[in-house]
Amino acid sequence: MPDLVLRWNPRYLQHVADPPDTAPVLRLAGLTPAEAAALREGAAAVGAAALIGPRGALVHGTPEQHVALATELAERPAPAPSLGQAIAATWRHQYGPPPPPTQVGAAQWHWGHRTYVMGILNVSPDSFSGDGLAGIEAAVARARAFAAAGADLLDVGGESTRPGFTPLSVEEELERVLPVLRALREAVPLPLSIDTYKPPVAEAALAAGACVINDITGLRDGPALATLAARHGAALIVMHNRPAPAAVGPLGGHNPTVAYDDLLGEVLAELRTAIARAVDAGLPPAQVLVDPGIGFGKTREQNLVLLARLGELRALGHPIVLGSSRKSVIGLTLGVPPHERIEGTAATVALGIRAGADVVRVHDVREMALVARLSDAIARGGLRGTQPTPPAGRLE
Repeated sequence: MPDLVLRWNPRYLQHVADPPDTAPVLRLAGLTPAEAAALREGAAAVGAAALIGPRGALVHGTPEQHVALATELAERPAPAPSLGQAIAATWRHQYGPPPPPTQVGAAQWHWGHRTYVMGILNVSPDSFSGDGLAGIEAAVARARAFAAAGADLLDVGGESTRPGFTPLSVEEELERVLPVLRALREAVPLPLSIDTYKPPVAEAALAAGACVINDITGLRDGPALATLAARHGAALIVMHNRPAPAAVGPLGGHNPTVAYDDLLGEVLAELRTAIARAVDAGLPPAQVLVDPGIGFGKTREQNLVLLARLGELRALGHPIVLGSSRKSVIGLTLGVPPHERIEGTAATVALGIRAGADVVRVHDVREMALVARLSDAIARGGLRGTQPTPPAGRLE
C-alpha cells in the first residue's frame, strides 16, 4: 500500500495550467512502477492530471474526479485496486464521519463533537516549563483544580523529555509516578494517562489505574507498549519524534537543525508505521491516537509548518492529539520564557481545533478549556461539518 497524503496546496500545482486556489492535490509516495503506470492510466480515464516522478506522484482534479479515480482503479487489474482502496480511504477520512469512539477507562470518547482536554501533571523537578510538582499532595491539589477547570484526562509524567533530557532509570521513574497515580485514582474521578516510553513503567502504571499510555517515541523501539495497551484495554497515543541534536538557550531547549526532505510526508509515513505496529500487536485501531510531536525533533520553522498543516493528519483516520502547550516554537517565535506562553498556547489550541485536533494536552487547563469550548462552538460540526460538500461517488 503506498503512502498517501491528501493536500490542498497550490504550490504543488506549478506545472498545472490555471489551478483553482483550493484545488485538491493527492500526493502518493513510494509507488512501484506498476502502481505508477496504473495511476497514470486511471487518472487519464477520469480526466484528472497525474504528475509522476521518481519519488511519487501528484494527482490534481476535482473532488469528484478523485472519487471517480478511486472507483476506476478498484475495477482494474492488480495492483490498481489497492491504490483505489487507499485513495477512497483517504477521502473518506477527510469528508466522512470522524474516527470511531475510543474507550478511555470506563467512558467512551466520541470524536468530532467536542475537544477533550488533557491536563499535564509533571512530577519531575526538571520539567522544561517549570511546573514540576513536588510530592503527592501537590499533585492531588493540582489534579483537583484541573478537574474543576474542565480537564477530561490527567497525564502523569515522571521524566522530563525536553530536548537534551537525561533519561531516568525505570526504578527512579516508578518511584515518582506510582504513588501519585494511586493517590489520584482515589482522589479525582478522571481517567489517568501515563507519559512514558518504558514498558515496565507503563505496565505498573496500568496496574495502578492508568488507562492511557502516552508514548513520545511512537513505538520506535518496538510494539511492547501496544501489547500492554491491548492486554489492559487501554488507549495508546503514538507521537512522531525524530532524534535530533539539541541546544539550550535563554528561552530553553530546542532542536536547531533537523533534516527532512518532506516534513509532512515523513511525519505521516512514520505515524502510519507506528499505527500499523500497534494494530499488528493486537491493539484495536480505535484505541490508537496520533500526535504530530510538536517540539520533538523539529526546528522552530518545522513546528510552525506542522501546526499550519495539522489538518493533513486527518488522512490517517485516527484522533489527533495536539501537544503544543508552552513549547519552544512559541517561545522562540514570541521571544518569551515558558511561564509567559499562555497566549501563544491559546493561539495554537484554537487553530489546532479548527484544523481537526481532537485532544489538546495543556499545562494551563482553566484557560485552555475555555479556549477549546469557544473554538468548539465555532468549529465543531465545525471542521468536518463546514468542509465542502462531500464529492459525489463511492467512497467505500
